[in-house]
Amino acid sequence: MIPSALEVVFLLLLKEQPLTDDKISVISQMIVQFDSFLAAGAAVGISIFWSDFAKTLRKLGLTYRKLKDELEELKPLTSNLSEKASQVVQVITETERKELPIAFLGVVSFVGSAILAVAGEMFSNEYSLVLSLSVLVLGTGLMFYSWYVFTFFGATFRQLMMDELGILSQIRREKKERIGRPN
Repeated sequence: MIPSALEVVFLLLLKEQPLTDDKISVISQMIVQFDSFLAAGAAVGISIFWSDFAKTLRKLGLTYRKLKDELEELKPLTSNLSEKASQVVQVITETERKELPIAFLGVVSFVGSAILAVAGEMFSNEYSLVLSLSVLVLGTGLMFYSWYVFTFFGATFRQLMMDELGILSQIRREKKERIGRPN
């Protein structure tokens, strides 16, 4: 929606004042540079958010297994918690995996925008530049959307696991208190 509106605005502006070859050359170079910057930022962002999610998953999984092993005699309670947690984790992980192609589509949009900008300069085509800017805006939107999704699901997953670990830690404390008290 926003790229289409942007395209219409640019086309209306071009009707009033067409671009010269010199302007097309400068604008296309600026678009390519901006695409490069955003593509690098998107790639770094994807790797940071994705690796942060995986690191959190490993840490919490190790802590959870350790607590669960300590509370072996409470197997019915921990298995019920584990079942619920694994269902939630599965939903979150599947959703993140569905969103990963959208993140890569943002990077592909930046590459496509740069190609359109180069084509606009090669053929002195101002409409190619307008389309290039629209694709650039689309890619930026996809990049921010994917970052939001990765952050949201990573935070949700961390909170769910921390809640479960809190319950298991409380059970462990109560168990130690019962053992330490004389009857």
